[in-house]
Amino acid sequence: MAGRFSVEAVFKAVDRVTAPVTRMQNRVTKFTRSMQRSFTKLNRVVRRMGDGLKKGVAVGTASLVALGAAMGNVIGVGAEFGRAIGSAAAKFPEKIQRGTKEFKELEATARRVGATTEFTATQAAQGLNFLAKAGFDAKFSMQALPDIVDFATASEMDFAEAADIASDAIGAFGLDSSDAAKRMVGLRRTMDVMSKTANSTNVSVASYSSRLKKVPRSQLKPGNLSKHLPPLPVR
Repeated sequence: MAGRFSVEAVFKAVDRVTAPVTRMQNRVTKFTRSMQRSFTKLNRVVRRMGDGLKKGVAVGTASLVALGAAMGNVIGVGAEFGRAIGSAAAKFPEKIQRGTKEFKELEATARRVGATTEFTATQAAQGLNFLAKAGFDAKFSMQALPDIVDFATASEMDFAEAADIASDAIGAFGLDSSDAAKRMVGLRRTMDVMSKTANSTNVSVASYSSRLKKVPRSQLKPGNLSKHLPPLPVR
């Protein structure tokens, strides 16, 4: 009887211990599964963040490359303008030097053309270069720029080409003068006649300009330009 009691007591005692342990094991299992699910979710989030960071880095890199290219372009344009305005300044009769008041005025005039017309500041500087080569002084050339802008626009020409043609034609017509005011009148008259004649005959100003050199200067007068120029085919 005592032995059986002892065995029953042992089993009961084991049951009392086993039940809590089983419950603990179940809880641990549930906790482990929960943790696994949490870690799985966390891994997914980390991967998404990593992908996002990679994309962000890629976009950032592309933006930096684009910004670098833009900056390089700005620097290149600035250097080109600097060379063009420097070349023009050196050719004027005054031999304008960098850093002087006159040089800054040339820069400001060319930049104003670039800011207010369809032409760039560099093109304006190149136009000044042709005017300088023609022997015009800096003050006259700067005053002439707005009229050359109109001439180039009306004739559908590059700004530098318009300045080159106008500066050559004024001498060919015999309208050049040492007096600045008369020279300006002559330049405007020359550009006006050339653009109107070219438009009325449906040919380019450049085509007429190339034929000016073949006509004796005694025959080149603003009033009879179309009469004495060689015939040109209609486009």
